Amino acid sequence: MSARPLVILAACVGLLSPLAAQTVLPYQDFSVRTGLQLNDAVVSGSSILLASSHNDRRGSIFTSSQYGVAQFSAVFQFRIASPGGISDGTSAGADGLTFTLQRVASTQLGQLGAGIGYGGINNSIAVEFDTFANNYDPNSNHIGLNTGGSMSSVVTADIAQAFDNGTIWTVWVDYNGSTLEVRASQDGQRPATAQLAKSIDIAATIGGSAAYVGFTAATGQAYGNHEVLGFGFSETFLTNGLAVPEPSTYALMGLGLAVVGWSVWRRRR
Repeated sequence: MSARPLVILAACVGLLSPLAAQTVLPYQDFSVRTGLQLNDAVVSGSSILLASSHNDRRGSIFTSSQYGVAQFSAVFQFRIASPGGISDGTSAGADGLTFTLQRVASTQLGQLGAGIGYGGINNSIAVEFDTFANNYDPNSNHIGLNTGGSMSSVVTADIAQAFDNGTIWTVWVDYNGSTLEVRASQDGQRPATAQLAKSIDIAATIGGSAAYVGFTAATGQAYGNHEVLGFGFSETFLTNGLAVPEPSTYALMGLGLAVVGWSVWRRRR
């Protein structure tokens, strides 16, 4: 093989290496759902609709295989729109969405309503984005960290802007092996400071260092459209967080694979 293909291949491998080393699950959207298990959730365009604007709906999506969670970085986008139904005294709409790690099965689906599709899932932790004030909640719009399928959060953080305001929220969840940090924004920019941070031994909490990774949501007497729009996950903790997977990621992957295949063909000739 001549020197020129080697240079091209090296350049492509160099460009691909951050993706290969960091992003295990790069779903820029859900037009392709390989490796995912949908449970009462439906495809809506290129997003996943976990629970629709009707009473008593729920849904979940989990990876088909378990991934390492001894440390990790995750990024995802969600949208909760069209809130309605009863009010909690502040506004109508419920109940929220969770990012969940659990070791039971990819088919897990928790309780309706206040359970946010997570309640009752054992060997798990969840970051909840709660939009309804139940009697154990601090208010009607907060982030919470829940464990063992319980809806009573270990720690919460108030968020001023409503999660069910119909805008796209981008969330970063990062775990360095001892502290879990959660950041959320409406402008796609990662906040410098985490809105929620908690020291936790995830492996001890869920009973192992690998888990099914995914999302849950539910409605009850109040409701809203709960969608997940995109998702990235790394089994490595990244100090500055994981970038939202972009379409260019896939073009780059395809280019790299094409060059590798071409170089192998040339060598065999």
